[in-house]
Amino acid sequence: MSTEDLTTQIARAASERQTFVPLDCGDSTTLPGSVGDLQAARHMLITGKNLRQLPPEIGRLSNLETLRFEYTRLSSLPPEIGELENLRVLGLD
Repeated sequence: MSTEDLTTQIARAASERQTFVPLDCGDSTTLPGSVGDLQAARHMLITGKNLRQLPPEIGRLSNLETLRFEYTRLSSLPPEIGELENLRVLGLD
């Protein structure tokens, strides 16, 4: 999936106010900053074999309770993860 496709996927999820948001990053190495627009998201599953970093905008997801990463190459998380006040589950597989 290209970055443009991922941006479109995020925009659609944001406009539909989806509470469960699965994001397949495909070959992208980072999520676009627009991920911070997913204000209704409560549960998020992020996959992507080349995903290496997250944008600071991830910290704007104030309603997020569950954040899971599968099949990624993340080696660290941005400090903004600490701003997710409602986060109860953080899964790194």
